[in-house]
Amino acid sequence: MNCSRLVFLSLNRQAELQRIIRWAQRKRLAQPLKFYRRRLEDEQVRHARYALISPRAAIVARWVHFLTRPFRPTPRFYHKGSAAPYRTRKLDTNKIRHIVLHNN
Repeated sequence: MNCSRLVFLSLNRQAELQRIIRWAQRKRLAQPLKFYRRRLEDEQVRHARYALISPRAAIVARWVHFLTRPFRPTPRFYHKGSAAPYRTRKLDTNKIRHIVLHNN
């Protein structure tokens, strides 16, 4: 995959996480707020890694992200499940079904 595309997608995820963090602050949701802040830090680390690998691609992606901002309007309200892509797989471990083996 193109490195500038990876940086662009990372910038989009950061912007969306920042919007979700502001929403969680308004709603006073302590645990989700802490979780989204950690996810934002992870995304910032990923972005820094991409910028170290290819600084020119990072600059191009940042410019494209800035220039396309008017074409990507922010939603006024978030639909249910809009934060679902940021869930970790560890949160789904309680859904694992236990297998019971019987000796006959």
